[in-house]
Amino acid sequence: MSTVSVTNSKSTRQPASSERLGPLIAPHVWLRIALIVAVFVPLHWDIIWRLIRFAWTDGDWSHAFIVPLISLYFVHQRRDDLLAISPRTCWWGLPLLLAGMAGYFLSIYPIRNDMLKGYFMILEIFAIVLMLAGPRVIAVTWLPILYLAFAVKVSQKYWTIIAEKLQFLAAKSSVVTLQLFGIDATVSGTTIDLWHGMEPLGSLNVAEACSGLRMLMTFIALGVAMAYVWDRPWWARLTMVLLTLPIAVAVNVGRVTVIGLLYLIDPKYSEGDFHVFMGMLMLIPACGLFLLLGWVLNKIVLYVPESKKKEAEA
Repeated sequence: MSTVSVTNSKSTRQPASSERLGPLIAPHVWLRIALIVAVFVPLHWDIIWRLIRFAWTDGDWSHAFIVPLISLYFVHQRRDDLLAISPRTCWWGLPLLLAGMAGYFLSIYPIRNDMLKGYFMILEIFAIVLMLAGPRVIAVTWLPILYLAFAVKVSQKYWTIIAEKLQFLAAKSSVVTLQLFGIDATVSGTTIDLWHGMEPLGSLNVAEACSGLRMLMTFIALGVAMAYVWDRPWWARLTMVLLTLPIAVAVNVGRVTVIGLLYLIDPKYSEGDFHVFMGMLMLIPACGLFLLLGWVLNKIVLYVPESKKKEAEA
């Protein structure tokens, strides 16, 4: 008896390109996004332009230019997860949107605070995505959206307070480190005095630019990005994010210490272009320590990424 093989045309039919790409890539979705952007950007152009200007003119916030690009990369990295989701309306986003809009307009008047305007604008973006795409999309995109906060300039009032704290910390810690190298050093406020016996050799002033605040913001933004991109369990990612602050502070203390040692060779090394170059150079050991931290976390617990688990099961 011969066997007849019947092939189901439905099972072998290749899905159309729109079906393979998923609901989020449908033309009507892109049209909706374009309309939202066309309304959203003009309404918030004042703060968007201010943030661009801050990033262009203030070296402490020059990293703000790449923050939106990193956020887009985060979304691109999870594109397969997003394309598998069918967007649905979630009205829980409406009160969030109204709260964000109210906060934004209050930040224009009477509060008049650019930092709050930036944060409320990001809250509005979060609310719009939640309302129009639903909680499943937010579960994938919440970090790329909130990451935009790194592009918002902190108010000068709070910036100065943080800088002063870091200045004192850098000065005191650097004196301790210099003493470990056998250098007679004392600290008065944010000024480091170098001595040879009773004879003063000179003074180093840990200015606001030396507080490490610029590197701190840049490195925390970089640390969050690296922790998110690497395929690790949530506790390892959280550990890496929390340790970006002490790593950045420690590296800045090392910078001030090195400048203090070089000052004994030639005072010109503590000022001018070389001083700025040293600040940029410190990002290398900071990234090195961060990578070392990731390696240590990998050795503590053996973690198998989900992608490899699926390959093994297949």
